[in-house]
Amino acid sequence: MSTSAEPHSLLNCTVKELADYSISGAASLPSVYINHCPAVAEAEPVVNEEIPTIDVSLLKNGTPEERSRVILDIGRACEEWGCFNVVNHGISESLQTAMMEAFTKFFNLTEEEKKYYTKTNLYEPVCHGTSTNLMGMDVRFWRDFLRVVVHPVFHYPDKPRDFRAISDEYAHKTREIYNELLGAIWESLDLDVSFMEESLELKSSRQTLVGNLYPPCPQPELVLGLPPHSDPCLVTLLMQNKGFNGLQVLHNGKWIVIQLVPRSLLYLTGDIIEIVSNGRYKSIVHRAMVSSESTRISVATQISCVKEFADYGGFEATGLPSLYMTRNPAISQAETIVMEEIPTVDFALLRNGSQDERLKIIHDIKRACQEWGCFTLLNHGMPESLRTAMIEAFAEFFDLTTEEKQVYNIKNVFDTVSHGTSYSLTMKEERYWRDFLRIHLHPEFNSPAKPSGFRKISEEFGRQSREILSELLGAIWESLELEVSFMEESLELKSSNQILVGNLYPPCPQPELVLGMPPHSDPCLLTLLMQNNAFHGLQVLHNGRWVVTQLVTDSLLILTGDFLEIVSNGRYKSICHRVMVSNESTRISVGTSLSPPLENIIVPAPRLVEGSNSPAVFPGITFKEFVALKCQNISKSSVMDLIKNM
Repeated sequence: MSTSAEPHSLLNCTVKELADYSISGAASLPSVYINHCPAVAEAEPVVNEEIPTIDVSLLKNGTPEERSRVILDIGRACEEWGCFNVVNHGISESLQTAMMEAFTKFFNLTEEEKKYYTKTNLYEPVCHGTSTNLMGMDVRFWRDFLRVVVHPVFHYPDKPRDFRAISDEYAHKTREIYNELLGAIWESLDLDVSFMEESLELKSSRQTLVGNLYPPCPQPELVLGLPPHSDPCLVTLLMQNKGFNGLQVLHNGKWIVIQLVPRSLLYLTGDIIEIVSNGRYKSIVHRAMVSSESTRISVATQISCVKEFADYGGFEATGLPSLYMTRNPAISQAETIVMEEIPTVDFALLRNGSQDERLKIIHDIKRACQEWGCFTLLNHGMPESLRTAMIEAFAEFFDLTTEEKQVYNIKNVFDTVSHGTSYSLTMKEERYWRDFLRIHLHPEFNSPAKPSGFRKISEEFGRQSREILSELLGAIWESLELEVSFMEESLELKSSNQILVGNLYPPCPQPELVLGMPPHSDPCLLTLLMQNNAFHGLQVLHNGRWVVTQLVTDSLLILTGDFLEIVSNGRYKSICHRVMVSNESTRISVGTSLSPPLENIIVPAPRLVEGSNSPAVFPGITFKEFVALKCQNISKSSVMDLIKNM
């Protein structure tokens, strides 16, 4: 929180701007940068240990005996350290220097020039940012960065002018080194090299190039450049300028300061190697410290390949990288029970029943919305063949090659067709065991090109589910004694946003440690959900306890969303739910939701706030603004509280 000593403008600066500001006279830091995490003092830094060194030229040009010895050394370094210095790697000193200088030039651009690349979504192919609480922690880190995806599709910033040519060559050279090192790592594990390259699809692997800027800090003892973490990739290769030795690695419970070896590259084992090796080669935990005098710049490049993680079961992987292991107390906050049944609504009676039957159903819907926030919908009229075809179409999409799916990799939350995995980019250091495909169906219809039958199936499923959701909303307006036609017009439901999402939860080797999705509510009016006949992974929070939703044959599940809570002025709460995973079953769920248009201002229905006894609980907010808040705060309570206090 900003105070009089911490102007709001300072809290929205890059770290470079803060450093420049401190040089011009400001001696203290904004409090959000002061690290209160005990991880800083968990282990004593030492400087007297040297990390292993690998002569990579012997892999290419050494005798068979020399090559075998280097492979043995690599295996030992990966097993005992998770890092090593790479020497004689073949990248010229001039190219290393040019790459470092190109990043320096970028960081020295004006804030206005860099702002073009400043993104909140870290999937952007060129992304500049500062460590402003990207992981939802209460502390910020003293680092600015530029991240660029350089393979399989090459990207670059327009400025500085020579960045493109330098980064293209540097990426090419480091990719060659990766291939040599990974081949040696597979051999050290007695794995077939060609099989590993094919199974991990390394020819189309994702390579990112990251420049990190750690400017001088007026109070370096109070901050971190980066907190203790491991890298979500196969391998990282890192170089740093001749400044402060700020990088530290955790080895046998002690922090080791990495000493700069001229012209060398630093190899770091990533989380995916830990999985593939079944835990034999641990990903290395490291952190970045800062200096009051020196500017440190590091350049890292990474190769990456949660469907792929699950597929590593073929290598008998049983361990997870730590960033998938949830430390969220929400898992144990409420007792899981299975003996409660959620309400059931007969949709046929809403459509075709007598007047008395219809009134009874509306009353049932009202009670379900008030007491639960969800209900099972029976006799909905959607054929089983269509529901099965929709789930199978999503299953076929998830089974496409990584390269085929990459076309749709999410760049922006409002992309019309977006595929992704649940990297927890804006909230925590955790990730969730879920892949997804999200499609905007209405008012404009969109579809992925593959699989071939997807378009036709999703169009029909979208149409039928939209009819069901529209009728249910009509009943909900009646249950609130609101005029149906007025609500439809004020919320512009004829041009409503309909989104279709397929979720894949593959088998997980340690399901007790992870979440498929954390506790959250949906940013919509209503969600309609169906799932395959597998593990009962969906749980809803009811009266402080987690209730497992039991699969009812031929049914659909209806969940109330955040916008319904706003429109009803809090009478109908949006339902908090989460997803658990299994070590045996693959669960696929398909959800579709209705929301007002992006620019529509959502407010409590006027009739519900008339008179002094029921003031408006929520101010007006657009769908677009709400989604932006939701991306930063996934939990239901934090977002709704934020809106109430706006």
